[in-house]
Amino acid sequence: MYLDPTTYLPYKTTSLASDMTGAEVNTESYLTDYKKVGGLMVAHTIRNFQNGAEAQRISIATVTYNTNLDDALFTMK
Repeated sequence: MYLDPTTYLPYKTTSLASDMTGAEVNTESYLTDYKKVGGLMVAHTIRNFQNGAEAQRISIATVTYNTNLDDALFTMK
């Protein structure tokens, strides 16, 4: 995980993952477009690259915390 030295927010992660065929690929994720939500800074755009090629782009429209979800949803089975 790479942190921005000014904001201390994560801007990049690298890992070894499996692609859709099961082959191992080098993966990089870039986190941008940070906005304050409920007092926390949250990245609203995430771009994922596999072996240097963009594989996925995620745009987050809304972040909601503490929405009164049933505790049973978080029980390990």
